[in-house]
Amino acid sequence: MYVPTDTITLVLMGMYLEKEIDLVTYQGMAGTMRRGTFATRSSGGDIKAFALVRLHDEPGHKLHVNLGVRNLTIGWRKASKANV
Repeated sequence: MYVPTDTITLVLMGMYLEKEIDLVTYQGMAGTMRRGTFATRSSGGDIKAFALVRLHDEPGHKLHVNLGVRNLTIGWRKASKANV
């Protein structure tokens, strides 16, 4: 967060995430026969930038506006591997 004036607050936030899952597939809806395995993973992140601007401020009444850009995606990768 950066506050250049009393009426404007600038915010820049970043997030990075990695996920991985291993699955087992079965035959039929309630089957017990194992058909194979499946692994998938993904990784990446995003950046959010926005400004909070005070438009009006008096006792009992305040008005702010939030302006920004969300979900600037960075490097999302997906990989899958099936073993049958």
